[in-house]
Amino acid sequence: MAEIVVLGSGSGPPHTQDRFFTSIILMVNSSCYLLDCGEPASALMFRNGIDSFSTRAVFISHLHPDHIGGLAGLLSSMNFVRRSSSKKFKAWSITRYDDWYRDAIRFPEQVVEADKDAKLDLFIPSEGVEGIKKYLDAVYLSPELMPFALDISPVENGLFYVDENIKVSASPNLHLKNNFRYEKLRDTHSKIQMQSYSFMIEVEGKKIVFSGDIDSLEELTPFMDGADILMVEIAHYDPEGIKPFVDRYAPEQVILIHIHPGLEERIAKLVEEWDDPRISIAEDGYSLTI
Repeated sequence: MAEIVVLGSGSGPPHTQDRFFTSIILMVNSSCYLLDCGEPASALMFRNGIDSFSTRAVFISHLHPDHIGGLAGLLSSMNFVRRSSSKKFKAWSITRYDDWYRDAIRFPEQVVEADKDAKLDLFIPSEGVEGIKKYLDAVYLSPELMPFALDISPVENGLFYVDENIKVSASPNLHLKNNFRYEKLRDTHSKIQMQSYSFMIEVEGKKIVFSGDIDSLEELTPFMDGADILMVEIAHYDPEGIKPFVDRYAPEQVILIHIHPGLEERIAKLVEEWDDPRISIAEDGYSLTI
């Protein structure tokens, strides 16, 4: 069984009452995989009945706060409830009334031995690896303090993650490099590389493309041949080009995400005009069984 759940469908501006920041869950069998981690990802997982213990890997497309701002909260929630490989919770069936929830969420009387089999893989653009490690140290979420193994690795071009459930590949895009506001950083911040990625996930014979943030739909072409599901943001280019792009590559499903508050009416009107059953506008809590 595999399912997509859109936890947060919004874009960077926080002034919306209807959408939280970008975070997408892919649930496969008893494991969860998180595509971006905008705040409040861990709270939204619980509100959608998804067990954060079952999160196996987190893939961050780029380091804008609306895509990574919920990471500390996610790790903190796993720390509070003592993530453990011996606890076998269903990935999408928890409630606040479950015995384990009442028993687990507490300040422990003593530090428990780390369960290194309960590993969490975190993949982020390489320019941020050292900075994120220092940030986690500063907020008392150092990997050595976690009761589970936390492995922080860089996203790499091409196929970079494989387990028994999924394969994940990355392709760079120009979301950051084409932003004129960042030109001044090239000389003053030598470690800034303006890395931004789109992902392709292969699961149960299907190919899912997750755009991240892009400057142009054409940046997705390396992944589009044979793509079954396209999850595409609409905040950083003219969304009118989505329909021709979809017709060219013919995915089975297209989920529009990263909705800018100022585009709500326009994208709704475009989808109505396109009258294409493949194309849907995500809301927080949207789900699709694969």
